[in-house]
Amino acid sequence: MNSRERVMAAIRHQKVDRIPMFMDCTTLDVTEALVKGLGCLTEEEMHKKLQIDCRWCVCMDDFISRNAYEEGTFFDMWGVEKTVYGGIPAAHPLSHLESIEDIENYRHWPDPDQIDYDKYIEKMEQFQDYAVFGGMWSPFLEQASMLVGMENLMMLMYDDPELVEALLDKIVNFYLECNKRMFEKAGNLMQIYFMGDDYGTQNSLLYSPDMFRRFIKPRLKKLYDLAKSYGYVVQQHSCGSVVKIIPDLIEIGLDGLHPIQVSAAGMELKEIKRQFGKQLYFAGSMDAMHLLIDGTDEEVEERIKDTMSLFDNGGFIFGPSQGFLPEIPTERIIKMYELGCFYGNKGEK
Repeated sequence: MNSRERVMAAIRHQKVDRIPMFMDCTTLDVTEALVKGLGCLTEEEMHKKLQIDCRWCVCMDDFISRNAYEEGTFFDMWGVEKTVYGGIPAAHPLSHLESIEDIENYRHWPDPDQIDYDKYIEKMEQFQDYAVFGGMWSPFLEQASMLVGMENLMMLMYDDPELVEALLDKIVNFYLECNKRMFEKAGNLMQIYFMGDDYGTQNSLLYSPDMFRRFIKPRLKKLYDLAKSYGYVVQQHSCGSVVKIIPDLIEIGLDGLHPIQVSAAGMELKEIKRQFGKQLYFAGSMDAMHLLIDGTDEEVEERIKDTMSLFDNGGFIFGPSQGFLPEIPTERIIKMYELGCFYGNKGEK
């Protein structure tokens, strides 16, 4: 099996020669440390050395800059001022949102023409032996929070739900058009539409299930349906405890859930698999918040061994429960993938 065949078989819950793996680094510092630690010259060489099966060609539009960096901040394509390091909003330009007219009169709505689609297609063309994650990240709820402010958005959901729906529709329509253009160009160069938004905290949901079903679910379905119409697998990212809405995600067509934050309430991998493993595949689960930072080598190895033993019949892509943090020793990340290859070997050639 090559990497693409391995990933697609795992997604279909078929037996594989080895459980496939993906890489997820939160910062360039982590990537550079891995490249150096493995004696590589490039990120791609590092991926090959660690036998990573997936390649990231997703457009993260929030870091497409409208203005040059100045004094530690920049304005993204939505007109939100953010810090250079971490992309934290310094201000919320629609924090005083009161009417539909405020949405219509906002001067910084992005144009789908701003996206350099060909740049992502050229990346995809380089990775035809690998499973390619593509499309727009499309974090419409997060983007609304960036524009309005999270607290303001939550209050508006109660005080003026129609206004929130209008705001979300404006954002989602942008992502739908961008994704359509990307998918038209990509064709079969990509296999997995990978989108992300955060719905969970350590203990529960950010929004109640009822709020999720009113404001988020129908708009997610539009994005899923578009990707499905092009024949793509749909993989959703959400940090935190999202177990209460997994049935809703399945109902609207989700194929795979990422990253399985096992330290969050109700997200223990074995139980999630028991409940939803026939309807979904899972990507992630190696505890990057605690185990990979504070655990012993023996504890890390035992967790990898136990994790791999759960998936003799596919349904899993091995990786971290969040992007690797700078606090995680480089040699531990390298060892994690070495052990992933060893314990993930299922002997199907």
